Amino acid sequence: MAVKVFISATSYDMEECRPAAYKAIQEYGSGVAVTMENWNSEYRPAPEVCHDKLKQESSHYVGIYGYRYGWIPGADGALIPACDHIPDAVKKSITEIEYYWARHYQKPMAVLIPKRGSKIDLDLKRRADLPNPQAEDAAVAQKAFHRVVKNEGTIMPFSDVVELALQINKVVNKWQDDGLRGIAREAEPGGGGLRLQQEILQLGREDQVRQFEDWVDEVDASDLVRAACFIVHADNAELGTEQAVQRLAMQYDEISGADIKRITFNVDVLWQGQGLENMLCVIGNQIENGWEPANLTELTARLAVLLGSSDVLLTILDAQRFQGGLTAFRNQFWLPLVQSLPNDLANQLLVLVEHENIIDENCADFYCGKDALDDFDDAYKPEHLILLPELKAFTEKEIRSWLRKRPGFDGQKAKLQAAALFGETNGKPQSLYIKLQDLS
Repeated sequence: MAVKVFISATSYDMEECRPAAYKAIQEYGSGVAVTMENWNSEYRPAPEVCHDKLKQESSHYVGIYGYRYGWIPGADGALIPACDHIPDAVKKSITEIEYYWARHYQKPMAVLIPKRGSKIDLDLKRRADLPNPQAEDAAVAQKAFHRVVKNEGTIMPFSDVVELALQINKVVNKWQDDGLRGIAREAEPGGGGLRLQQEILQLGREDQVRQFEDWVDEVDASDLVRAACFIVHADNAELGTEQAVQRLAMQYDEISGADIKRITFNVDVLWQGQGLENMLCVIGNQIENGWEPANLTELTARLAVLLGSSDVLLTILDAQRFQGGLTAFRNQFWLPLVQSLPNDLANQLLVLVEHENIIDENCADFYCGKDALDDFDDAYKPEHLILLPELKAFTEKEIRSWLRKRPGFDGQKAKLQAAALFGETNGKPQSLYIKLQDLS
């Protein structure tokens, strides 16, 4: 199971830090972020919701503390649950209260504070008085909170948002690795942990899988170069693009029946805004440890050698961050690569590109879709980027169909459970995947 990490931080001053923490945990890391930005909760007092999310729905805790003290629930007369162990709880900010809750419930914790004198340290001090200056006693209370945190454990300093994300990503992946050791037996025959994750990926996406398989067959049987680049896309990050890429990779395992060399390039927070040079460096290092191709020509030659003995599956995640976007990716990488590969390759090169943004589908020379598949010989060119159907939220029917394949879910139980899950998640894949893991 993925670790579920509660993110505790003020909102006004942490407008860059909170999203970076979320992405470090859930998109670049191996965990699930529990944060107010994605909560689905009934109408209840905020302290009660925060408490229950931390106690009941989180396995770990990350606190990011700047210089703004934040909302004090007790000052507004809000009731604070489970506060007997919190000194002067009615005078504490919700962020400090969450810290005490996490310690009380013995959640594994990571605490991050800006490095003194760094640019982000100065920025957070300035933002502490935005949108309105905080009271002097609030600033004093925040300093006292910093002292408590530093005295009770080891903090992780960060000098910018990138280092913040790296620190969080590193600790979350360690938590996940430690947890996987404990459930490793479930991955063996007869166990259910990792197998369940693979089964969850089988939910829906029939249109994407069907078109992907048809495209692979057509490319493999054609006289053109045996290479194709697929775009898995949605208009936002909640629609499960990364999971859809994983699903197609699993499908390719089944239909290939051959050895596959896997290469992954994640245009994450480290590479955001970077272009071809860094991409070549990462791909080259995965082909051979320490190897950095001088240019695309060198990489193409090495890929041609690899394709003599095995299929190659290149996965590119978060491609919307590539410098220049998909246009630059196609013109700088895919177009010259596919034009340089020989037509008589013994095996296939497939590229799966994850893209979490709206795509302009009106550029006929750039993309191709189902129409080109139906008229493959006349309409398809290898330099095209193949657009698979845009990902949408799951329907209640798709959830019900998946549940009926699970042990213990007969028709009526699957129907009721699907209705409940759809009502809680609106079919949004990221929320739904978490709920389905909890069903086990």
